[in-house]
Amino acid sequence: DWLEGMAAEALSIAAESADEIVLIHNAARQDSDTVATLAAENFAAVLQINLVAPQQLNAVLIPYMKPGSSILYVGSTLAEKAVRGCAGIHSACVCPGFTDTAMLRGHINNDPEVIAAITANVSAGRLIDPQEIADTLYFCARSPVISGAVIHANLGQIEH
Repeated sequence: DWLEGMAAEALSIAAESADEIVLIHNAARQDSDTVATLAAENFAAVLQINLVAPQQLNAVLIPYMKPGSSILYVGSTLAEKAVRGCAGIHSACVCPGFTDTAMLRGHINNDPEVIAAITANVSAGRLIDPQEIADTLYFCARSPVISGAVIHANLGQIEH
């Protein structure tokens, strides 16, 4: 793990005395390849740099972040749009809200009071049926016109 030991300690020491921390995640790796030929080890390296490393840095620095601090992520149009030779194909990102799954119910110990609290914060007043998410995914798969879209399938989830 690249952020273990002395690197994390040095970063913590530097952050400890900061009045404000602005953490900008800008490092990225992109292989010029296609989805069909991208080697698993290269894909793992892409995920390490693009997804895992930012979380590792967050975990080190968040304890030292005072009010006024921020975490910023620099993206790319390649994260939203398919480009030939850049491992891109028709894609969309579906972000389900509170879906009535075994995972959700297990996470909340199937507590009716917690379910009531969750559904009180959803405009539709209910959990999402898994079939609704499946239908949304099917729609996205059949509709290349929404390539690069982020679909919030959340029944009007209210954010506080």
